[in-house]
Amino acid sequence: MSPVHSSESSGIFSILDSFTGLNELFMDPSCHDVLSILKGIRNGFVYGARLRFSHAIVMAVLFKSGSWKKKLQDAFRASKTHGTSLATYVGVYKTVLYLLNLFRNHKVGPMNAQVSTKFDSLIAGCVGGYYVFGRPTAKAAGSGINQQVVLYIFSRVCIAVGKMIVLKLYYNTTNTQLARKARLGSSTAIAKPQILSSSSTKRVPTHTILGIPENQLVNASWAIFASLNWGLVMHLFSQDAKILQSSLARSMNYLYLDSNHWTSLRDFLTN
Repeated sequence: MSPVHSSESSGIFSILDSFTGLNELFMDPSCHDVLSILKGIRNGFVYGARLRFSHAIVMAVLFKSGSWKKKLQDAFRASKTHGTSLATYVGVYKTVLYLLNLFRNHKVGPMNAQVSTKFDSLIAGCVGGYYVFGRPTAKAAGSGINQQVVLYIFSRVCIAVGKMIVLKLYYNTTNTQLARKARLGSSTAIAKPQILSSSSTKRVPTHTILGIPENQLVNASWAIFASLNWGLVMHLFSQDAKILQSSLARSMNYLYLDSNHWTSLRDFLTN
């Protein structure tokens, strides 16, 4: 079985490799930036779907009742949602970087790991975070999966900012070791965020706050929260990825940096 499958796969890739014109197009430097956006979208969907599927299967086995068919359907649905959200975010983020670079330089230039200015990644991250995870739609703030993603990013941003503060204190202060430990303890204390339930973004407001309907305040606060978290994590990644948690940094490398490099059409589609 496996030899047949292997030969079929190699046959497909051999056909792809035989399209010289396509390979030349995918290796054309003038097309690199647009293609890197498409590859980022591809990497985002693959990573998000793989990550969510394994998690959904484990959760279904441990905590859900019902038939295996229903469990698999739920797992595939969750994987599609996660993969689509992450793919859309990567696409929006890299597109905004591309446009900022284009408008600033008045020409198309290569998108590298180091963005054009210090705050391009922050701006692009905020835009992508709002569009994908922050808008008050059924697929944004109302999605439990998207809320989990944003809260995960929030926790990693807090840890990274804490590390950054500690490093600055360590290298810049001349206080004693005891004073350093005291500052470390206070600088890494992180307030527990209030988790919004999926239903909270959908309920009909029963009153207003400062003259503003409650649901509008909930939607606006979530949009700001999601946008800033994504903007900050992208800014931290572009400035110093080492302060991020290692697994997050590896996943971001795959999504945003590895998608800038390929050696052929086959490599573009499969790696």
